[in-house]
Amino acid sequence: MEPLYQHLKMFVASPGDVAEERASVENIVKRINDILGETLHINLNIVSWENIPPTTNTEDVQEENINKKIKECHFFLLILYKRYGTIAKNARKSNTEREIDTIIECVKQEKKKQIISYFKEISSNEDPGPQEKKIKALQKKLAKDHHWFYKSYKDAHDFEIKLIHDLYNLLLKMHTSSYKVMQLKKFWKFGQVDGQKGPEIAIIYPPVAKDNLSDKITNFWQKKLVPYINFEDYKALHKIMKNISMIGGSSSYRVYSKYNLPTNIGDQNTVWVCLPRQAKALEILKRDYPDRKFNIILGKKNVEPQIEWINSKGEKVLIKSPLYSYLKRQRPAKDTRDNNDVNFENIIAKDFAVVARFDKGNKRGEWEKLKNYFIAGLHGLGNWGAAWYIDRKYSDLDQFTDNQYDNIQILLEVTYQDGRISDVRSISDITQKEIDEMISTKNVVNVIKKYKDIT
Repeated sequence: MEPLYQHLKMFVASPGDVAEERASVENIVKRINDILGETLHINLNIVSWENIPPTTNTEDVQEENINKKIKECHFFLLILYKRYGTIAKNARKSNTEREIDTIIECVKQEKKKQIISYFKEISSNEDPGPQEKKIKALQKKLAKDHHWFYKSYKDAHDFEIKLIHDLYNLLLKMHTSSYKVMQLKKFWKFGQVDGQKGPEIAIIYPPVAKDNLSDKITNFWQKKLVPYINFEDYKALHKIMKNISMIGGSSSYRVYSKYNLPTNIGDQNTVWVCLPRQAKALEILKRDYPDRKFNIILGKKNVEPQIEWINSKGEKVLIKSPLYSYLKRQRPAKDTRDNNDVNFENIIAKDFAVVARFDKGNKRGEWEKLKNYFIAGLHGLGNWGAAWYIDRKYSDLDQFTDNQYDNIQILLEVTYQDGRISDVRSISDITQKEIDEMISTKNVVNVIKKYKDIT
């Protein structure tokens, strides 16, 4: 079977005083295609004003034609020296200037696209002309914005060396992005039933109970259209929705609170966020998956939930969260309801979670199988970390997704640091002795001390 090629378009904008550099771009792209075509199956195509067939001589139609071609491109290459292009008779701007204006606007609207720009070094000039002034103004603009790649070069040879290196790096990064989509598609497998135009996905989260809110906040949220949600659960939901949109399922999912489940939930793929607070999800887990590797053990009032995990040796491991132990030792002694305190961010903390995927039991054919996904953090931090793991450690998922019909169950350790998730790692083979050491007071104190010494 012939490999599928990833065809990428690069728009090249350059005026007449960098003709040598512009000519070398074609040779560079050909060399890169010969190498990356063999290894990564990438093919880079050049788009420029010269390659766009003329439709009419009117400037407005020409500009419309440029806009259309530019928006089709994946990234843009600017090569500039002293000139900003020649302005034709009765025209407002040169072709190069119109191209650059359109490219900048396009990148503002689509942050995934980017400009790689190269400016030939200009010798000191006490009286620069209007075109040179425009070039220098553009240099300053691009140099200030970290979204836009900017470099200077000495001569055509220097330009060639830098462009080869930078294009390789850019294309490898773009290939990595396509690899992420491929891995996410292997993990997020959604089935459908007869009569559906495509897979339907219900993402279900538990709102915060009103009993846990003060009267003032309760009255406030009673006036809102949606239930109050924990910050960490929101972060988890955001990453899950981002993943599904990335693989082309943005029109297939809806988010529901656990108090407002869809009537046809039996015919939908479901993603249960925060398993310990989802009674319906716990019931499904216990009823439909007797061979699962984990249980969520709910304690009585004021007792934290725990994970019961079966490792690869068949040993049962009981896992408690050390989160409160970390927070107690780092948060200020004053009223902890003051969430605006910056010290809340300058801490390290850990939690545990499970990410699981199971067939939903649909019997209408292998290709139609629906899926149940469980995001089971012991606390909100665990939920956030589990979704972060899928989104950021997608390469790790490769070992679990060889067969799209296989169940997936992963035990995770989540590390939070300085206001964000800093790492999540799989600990599915952990023993009881190892987990007890990880959550011990001695280890918590040591981890905090090491963090404080570094910061």
